[in-house]
Formats: sequence, C-alpha cells, structure tokens
Amino acid sequence: MKKALPQAASLSGIGRYDDAGSIATPSAVGPAAPPVPVPLKSRIDPDRDCWVDLLRKTRGALNRDNIRRCIALLMPKLSRCGPWTDTDDDLCELWAELRRIENNAIARARKKRQRATQNALQAQTDDGDSKGVAEHRLSAGKIVQLFASRIPDRPYCTDNFSTGVRIRPRTTAMCSREIQPNAPWSRQCLVLDLDHDRPFPDGCPPPQLIVHNPTNGHRHGLIVWETPILIGPSASRKGQKFYEDTAAAIQLLYAGDPNYRGTLCHNPLSAAWRLEILHPDTYQLSDFREVLKMAKEQGANNAYRSAGAEAYAVLGRNCATWEACRYFGYALGPRPDLYNRIREQIDKYNVQHNTPPLGPRECHNIAKSITAYVMSGQQRGQSMTDEDWQTWVAHTHRPKVQARRGRLGGLAKGAANAHKRTMAWELAEQGLSARAIAAQLDVSAMSVSRWLRG
Repeated sequence: MKKALPQAASLSGIGRYDDAGSIATPSAVGPAAPPVPVPLKSRIDPDRDCWVDLLRKTRGALNRDNIRRCIALLMPKLSRCGPWTDTDDDLCELWAELRRIENNAIARARKKRQRATQNALQAQTDDGDSKGVAEHRLSAGKIVQLFASRIPDRPYCTDNFSTGVRIRPRTTAMCSREIQPNAPWSRQCLVLDLDHDRPFPDGCPPPQLIVHNPTNGHRHGLIVWETPILIGPSASRKGQKFYEDTAAAIQLLYAGDPNYRGTLCHNPLSAAWRLEILHPDTYQLSDFREVLKMAKEQGANNAYRSAGAEAYAVLGRNCATWEACRYFGYALGPRPDLYNRIREQIDKYNVQHNTPPLGPRECHNIAKSITAYVMSGQQRGQSMTDEDWQTWVAHTHRPKVQARRGRLGGLAKGAANAHKRTMAWELAEQGLSARAIAAQLDVSAMSVSRWLRG
C-alpha cells in the first residue's frame, strides 16, 4: 500500500479547477499559507507518488500549464552528471504526460475538423435547392472527401470577388463559391483554368474533378495529388523544379490559362457549380511523364510555351481587328467625329469575326490608335511641303531628344502606374486572371502580364 503523504506534499503555485471550471489557487482552498513541496530526500521510496500522481489527485489540475510549471520547478534540481535520482524520474513522467496530453489535443482537433467537414456537407444536403447536388457529391467517391479534408484550416474564400476575399474557418469557407485549395507551402492539387470546351489530349490523364460554370461554360480542372507536394524555401530544389516543369507541361497541353495563379478556385463542394468526376483515384507526378515528353516535342513557336499565352491570343484578334478597320479610318480623313465612326466599325467587326469577342478596353485602344494616326495629318499643316516636313521631323526627333523624351515618359508612366502595379499583385494573389485584373484596373491585359512577370 502506498504511503499517505502529508498535506505539505501538494504542489506549490499550481492551481486546480473548481466545479464551475475556473482556476482556484491553493490559498483559496483554505486559510493556510501556500504549501511547500516535500523535499525529494523525504520521498525516496519505490512506492512514492510522483508529481503526475499528485496532479491527478486534484480535480482538473493535470493540464499542460501545470505540467510546465512542475517542469520549471524541477529543472534546477536536475542531476547533470550525478546518479539517477527521483527528480529525473519525475521529469520523465512529466514530459511523457505532456506529450500524451498534446497528442490527444491534436487528435481531438483533427476529429473536430472532420466532423465539421461532414456537417458542412450535410448542411448543403439539407438545403432544398442544392439537395440533389450535395447528395451526389457526398456519395461521389473518396476523391471529393480527400480534397475537402486537405483544405487549409482558415482558407481564403468569397462568394463574389466584387465584395472582396476574406479568411474564414474551414466550415464557413466550404460553403463559399470560391475557396483556397492549397496551403501556402504545399500543393494538394493543381488547378487549371479551362476557358474552352476542347477535349483533353489523347494519352494524357484527365483531371479528376471538373467544376463547370453553368453561366458561361468555363471550367476549373483539379488534379489531386496522392501526397501534397512541398514547395517553398524548405523544399527540395530538384523536386520543386520537377513539379514546376510538370505543371507547366500540363498547362501547355491542356490549354489552361497561363496567367491563372490558382490561389482560389471554384469550390467543388458548392452547389453553385456543376461537378464532374472523370477519375476516381489520385495521381502522382510520375503519371505525367508522357505529358512532359509531349510538351518538349511542341514547336518553339507555340504560343502556349510562353508565360503570356493568353496575351498571344488577344494580340492575334487585336492585330486582325486593327488591320481590317484602319483603312476605313484612312478613307474618312481628319474629322471631329472620327473616333466615334471608327469605334462603330470596330464594334461591328468584333461581333462578327472575333471568337470570343474583344473587350471594350481593347476596342477603345484600337480606335484610339487609328484616330491618333489619322488626326496627325492635321498637325502637319496644309502649307508645309514634304521637304519642310522632313526637315522639321529630323530637327525635333534627334536621337538625343528622343532619348530624353523616352526617359521622362518612362519615369512619368512608372510613377502613374505604381499604384496599379501594387493593386495588380494583390488581385493576382486573390486568384484573378490577367484579363479580370486589366478590366478592373482599366489597363491592357498585356500590361498586367508584364507587371506580374516582374
């Protein structure tokens, strides 16, 4: 039978929890002065109670804070070089108990997140409008559940980009239309922005999840990895380079938007989108070796080999529209309503020949360019001969003068666009494409792409 310890064996400075859950100090238990621990020499006994046992005797006293206080009290008495003492045993017991409590806390938090995930999915199931969609996704397979379980604890999310992006708990974010799929330094999936309905290349593994936008038909393709891929300063350089090459090859062959950063994606768990599951299992990087080989065989002049693939596509429609409409402006000549006439012609051509049509900003820039060129004939003057015009141009456009104009213009333009550059980076971190950023900042998509490339 263990020996009963005197009252003085209670722990000094260590509180306990009363019935209401609040911490009560030893002095609140009785009028006696704070007790002093029994010296170790009076407790050298095989059947003695260790400090963990003493904590267990007081309700609610065995917690992480009290264990750390005990360790702090015993550390000065630790035998560094002498024989093993009861202090060493007590410290080992305390450290083991601290690890057990922390592991249990981690396990409880994990189970809590899993229950919250199931509750969020079940909440969507209980919604009358999205009941069928949510029920299908709950029973769709493990790939959707795996994606949901790997979402960060507090991801970025939003229901409308015009109202901003916010950080919310996982349970709240899982009900949003847009969500952050990856943690900052790991990639559980690769997200592709597919603004087309073309089939995937033959011989290439399809994305497991396709999230369709029912409004415009655009899609987000999600390739979920078997093991999240570590990136950042702590990652292997070779492994990270292999992942980047594989991701670039997939984006190239699947014709994904190269300006899409993947910070936020269409939430596969939201009933706002239509979910399609093409493959039930996860992928490894080795499954895309053939994709890497096919990407290397692409021609060097392939537009999608560059970071500005979408800029190449926009540039093609831009040039074609300018080429087709500029002669109409030349025939009109300088006149007050020249811009409006050219803009009408460009809008007609854009609707009939461009698929998809250019945005209003691109049409405005084309009309402005043609108008400026045609109106420059007025500035030349009717009485100036060709020889006089050439002499004047040679005098006012000397290399030194042009270099000075270029420097001043570059400085002025850079200062004027400094705020827009900062805004472009912030919007890109939120997952917006270059075209969306350009429309919001009222600049061209090529300028945004150039800013993001640094």
